Amino acid sequence: MSGEVWAPYVEAWASTRSVLTIDLTPSNLESRAITLDKLTDNVAAVWEYLGVSASVVVGCSMGGMITQLLALTRPTRVTSCVLISTVGGFNQKGAATLRERARLVQYMDSAEATEDALVRWFGSAVVDSEAAFVRRARRLLLGTPKSTQARTWEAIAEFDLRERLAEIRQRCLVIAGDRDTSTSVRETQQFARSLPDARLELLVGAGHMAILESAGEVRATIDTHTPWLVGGDDDRGAKVM
Repeated sequence: MSGEVWAPYVEAWASTRSVLTIDLTPSNLESRAITLDKLTDNVAAVWEYLGVSASVVVGCSMGGMITQLLALTRPTRVTSCVLISTVGGFNQKGAATLRERARLVQYMDSAEATEDALVRWFGSAVVDSEAAFVRRARRLLLGTPKSTQARTWEAIAEFDLRERLAEIRQRCLVIAGDRDTSTSVRETQQFARSLPDARLELLVGAGHMAILESAGEVRATIDTHTPWLVGGDDDRGAKVM
């Protein structure tokens, strides 16, 4: 999805921090293969071009997977990680579900594929509310070609760092919604426990795309933990249980 999803965060943080947002799957990838390794390299290339030596990296869902890859492959450039609505990999059943989703989306019309994604992200009741963030998400999804969506699901299905999570030495803030149907609370807790230096925050009432649905809470949670993320010794916030 477009880096535009981070616009409210940029607006809130721009006066105190340097903020860079990146489109992970722009439309010009429509006819090309997508892998998370390639997308990770793309982020690193943008850093190189702009002269970014190191950064706190924030990623949601697939972006959180790329954040993990950056932490492993460019450890000196990743100060710490904020991992939102994401996991370290999938078992065979989970990967098969993603591949089937990639296959099915190609047979849906754009509107049908979009509504299917919105229900997974927010739940039927929230989608029916036609809240502003739902309309915004719909607009962004309709702007993403179905072929790109399918290739993205295929790439996510191949992602598995579960055996390497202990190698991520950076501090990691894990944020998830307790209504996320894509990643259960139990899976999120297990993921956070697998990281050597992690904190976990669960947002009550938030679904998978919490960065849109609960933007204020996500931003406030990151702000609360920022002193720790940048190397401080504060003991605020939730520890992994």
